[in-house]
Amino acid sequence: MRLLPVLLLAGCWIPNSELNNWPESDTDTDVDSDTDSDTDADANCPNSVALQPGHGSGENPLTVLVSAFFDGPPQDPVITVREQDSGANVHGGQHSDDEIDDAFHWEVSPPYFRPATWYTSQAEWRCGDEEYTQEVSWFSVTCPAIETSDPEADETAVEVELNFVSVGFDKDTTLNSFTLEETGAGGVFGSYTGGGQEYQFTLADDETLMGSQSYTVKTQSTCEGADVVHSEFQFTTACAEVVETQPAADDSSAYFRTDLRIELSAPTAMAPTVQLSQRSNGHIVSLGGSANPESGAIYTRFLSEALVPGELYDMVWTHACGIESSTFTVGATGAEVNFPDLSSKVYALDYLAGVGVEPANVGSLNAFVDTEMLIKVVSAGTDIEILVGDGSNTGVQNTGVPTSSFTTSFNNPYFRSPPMSPLHMAIGAIHGAVLEGSFTPDGDQLEGVKLTGSFDTREVGPALSLGGADYVCTSSLFDIDCIPCPDGASYCTPLHIESIDGTVVAGGSLIEVSR
Repeated sequence: MRLLPVLLLAGCWIPNSELNNWPESDTDTDVDSDTDSDTDADANCPNSVALQPGHGSGENPLTVLVSAFFDGPPQDPVITVREQDSGANVHGGQHSDDEIDDAFHWEVSPPYFRPATWYTSQAEWRCGDEEYTQEVSWFSVTCPAIETSDPEADETAVEVELNFVSVGFDKDTTLNSFTLEETGAGGVFGSYTGGGQEYQFTLADDETLMGSQSYTVKTQSTCEGADVVHSEFQFTTACAEVVETQPAADDSSAYFRTDLRIELSAPTAMAPTVQLSQRSNGHIVSLGGSANPESGAIYTRFLSEALVPGELYDMVWTHACGIESSTFTVGATGAEVNFPDLSSKVYALDYLAGVGVEPANVGSLNAFVDTEMLIKVVSAGTDIEILVGDGSNTGVQNTGVPTSSFTTSFNNPYFRSPPMSPLHMAIGAIHGAVLEGSFTPDGDQLEGVKLTGSFDTREVGPALSLGGADYVCTSSLFDIDCIPCPDGASYCTPLHIESIDGTVVAGGSLIEVSR
């Protein structure tokens, strides 16, 4: 407890009209009684008293000991404390029964003293027939308040790369909590450190701030072991910028079944929306799928209908910070191909060179293994039968890897396989693999090929001499959280590779290989 120097004031009677005249200093040290001043008092009667805290003292702790010190033994001493503005008495204190150096003590325990409040202490006592009163005013402690912060309160355009928030208080304090949350929404994971006047909240490794988002910083501390003090302020992150769109602006050969995609510089609380229209007739294209971010700040919508080859389209994305408009033209793919042009053709697809949506860096496996996907059109008509195998980047089959096959309806020139469980490739098995794409009108190429499924990574480390079965799941190169495979072992990760191109292999061959 912090004790202030005792202000020795002679007891004096203070008329009620003068009780609220503080902060003017009271220097009168005479103690008057309510009876004739000429009355003889007992020689042992106290005629001087000092109250602690003293008159006008400030920044007293909330657990301050309110005391009266007499120069003689008082009779029936009573000390009262009240809030100066409201006049309300403070209750819950305790009179001391002990006589300590002729002092009489009275104390109030938390939470009865409130921070930043003026109080009046009053001592009353008798000596014989004489009654005496002494009164002082004093100020309670001010609780710690945030004095500085980074970002500053109400700051705008805060970079989303920010990974910590710091606050500085105007005095030492002990924090009970320090949180960061999206204003009006959920909290941001992280932890805080610090002490004294400086504290810092650090975001968890997998947490990032969203663009164009208001955040609220909240702290909770204990003021002198008593009142709980809540402090908060807000800041707003910078607008998320458009990194790229798919199809790209002015693309002259967009895939007729392209996904519509926008990548922002940061995720946003409001998912972007898109409208696609055909320039020649104003037709609004029907869209499906999800606008939630697939990876980071990438948002995708899927077409519910095919686009018309050779047509110009207007694409308008609306996002948290504005509108992104562009046009593109659909390429020739989409026109029907003659069935005889496909029969028995073998195509090589460098699938690891496609766009890795999930995991984003799956293509890095290309540095460790020579692999490509080979597909052979066994037959084509209203249905299409396709054999799928692994190759060695030369159009030559890797017969050490089992093949898979499927038959599905052929929406010429587009096909989409049913889930294959599993599809075997040199990098490992892909459970529930779905392969889709389209043939060019001359039948010599595949465009818009997409491969999705659940990639079983346990074979990668041992097969490529990189490590054990958990290599991909634990390697910082991939930075993924593995999920259970169909057998329950947690070695799988969602796989999504798109924009894979395929080229016919002259004289290519692909035979069925059983496991």
